Amino acid sequence: MLHMLRNQQDRNSLPRYLETLDTSEHGSSVGNKTGALNAVRNDVAVIATKTGPVVIAAFTQENKDQRWTGDNEAEETLGKLGKAIVDRWSPAGLDPSAIDWEGTGKQTK
Repeated sequence: MLHMLRNQQDRNSLPRYLETLDTSEHGSSVGNKTGALNAVRNDVAVIATKTGPVVIAAFTQENKDQRWTGDNEAEETLGKLGKAIVDRWSPAGLDPSAIDWEGTGKQTK
């Protein structure tokens, strides 16, 4: 499950402002699952940080901006929320090795 969440393509919400560098060499530090309806945008993520895993579940409703684009106001807000939480709880940043993404039972850290 973690492998699937880590490799999904929609990064417009919680991961939006967390990973601005190429993650191809070490892999992403974020596994997330988005959800949306017309006036609803949601995202749930597990984020590998230098202080350990952080889990965020964020839900919006009654959004006026109902565009189906990555620039949707709710998705941008979710991105800002994710960044603020990680900045506060792990000022040292992200560490993809903090989570066993492949389910081997062994953490690489």
